[in-house]
Amino acid sequence: MQALLIVIDLTFINQRPKAIGLVWSVAGFLGTGGLSVVPYLSDHGRQWYLFYQRWSILAGLAFLAVFFFLPETYFKRPTVAFDGLILLQSATEKLTVYEDVEANLDIYRDLPEPPNEIRNSTFLKRLLQQLALTRSPFSSWSAMARCYSQIIFCAVNPLLFWVLITSSFNFAGMMYIGSTYGRILAEPPYSLPSSLIIIVNNCSGTGGLIAFAATCLISRYLTRLSKQNGGVREAEHYLIGYILPVISGGLSTLIYGLAVHYRWHFATFYLAYGLNGLSWVSLSIANTLWVTEAFPRWAAPALVVVGGGCYLVSFSMSFALVRWIETQGILIVGVELTVLQLVSGLIILPIAFWGKSARQKINGRWASERSGALRPV
Repeated sequence: MQALLIVIDLTFINQRPKAIGLVWSVAGFLGTGGLSVVPYLSDHGRQWYLFYQRWSILAGLAFLAVFFFLPETYFKRPTVAFDGLILLQSATEKLTVYEDVEANLDIYRDLPEPPNEIRNSTFLKRLLQQLALTRSPFSSWSAMARCYSQIIFCAVNPLLFWVLITSSFNFAGMMYIGSTYGRILAEPPYSLPSSLIIIVNNCSGTGGLIAFAATCLISRYLTRLSKQNGGVREAEHYLIGYILPVISGGLSTLIYGLAVHYRWHFATFYLAYGLNGLSWVSLSIANTLWVTEAFPRWAAPALVVVGGGCYLVSFSMSFALVRWIETQGILIVGVELTVLQLVSGLIILPIAFWGKSARQKINGRWASERSGALRPV
């Protein structure tokens, strides 16, 4: 989530679809595709400790790279003088234009004055603060506590709740395929070796890369919608990004259920999981764009609800997945997951379009409330 917020801070609104799409696609490709090396790192499952020993090296390098190379993006934008006017942009990209006679001395101060404890602190303490090893003097425990109230508020927001439900059904479809294909392909009539079974993950990662290409096309269409809307990009414009993941996700579970039931060629398993990877990554991109643009002041709590809540609901469903398949059969479960994804996505999608006024009312009521936001100014 922090990586997505950093990308949002580093890009302009017209650049974000491609930037966020690139992050999700590359992460999906490397993460899912990386599973193909697990058999070789664990001696084909016989020595799992080897995997943890070797993978911990990469995890440690990733931690060092994040700590030293990720930039700090939360800063107060400096004021800009242009044509006799003063332009002031907040951290949430709210732009205020002052005439010079209206301006006061406060807006000329580009950065807030540091508290006395920073100016009078020791060299060691200042060094620890620069390395982000101490709590920021601009933050407080009460503000942190209010973040949780914002998460609860976002969770009961109907325009975010439907995104959570749609994402949960989609992720349940991924678990439906991912938890069963290995056993099925290892048994007759396929009896494939692990070197071929693991290629299924590469197909899913490839689907994630294709999602980036789809995002580039959607970005061009978003630009066209903005021009037709007088140069203003509405949050509802991003909802077109849900069409592809809903359709591809439904097709993936349907094709997989049919392939298992009728013993189709194992290549159809690759196709189904590739469509599933395309669906999950493109849905993640659409979710990130929608929730952060629809509720920009609560971008972090909204991402927590949509992302964390999705994993919570889908993993809760996984406890019943095995019993579900045993009682109804893998074909029926695949069809049911397809229907659930289509209903939650394509039918509830127009509601979000019609809910624009509701979103604006929610924003209007809470427009001045920033106490728990990660972007308080």
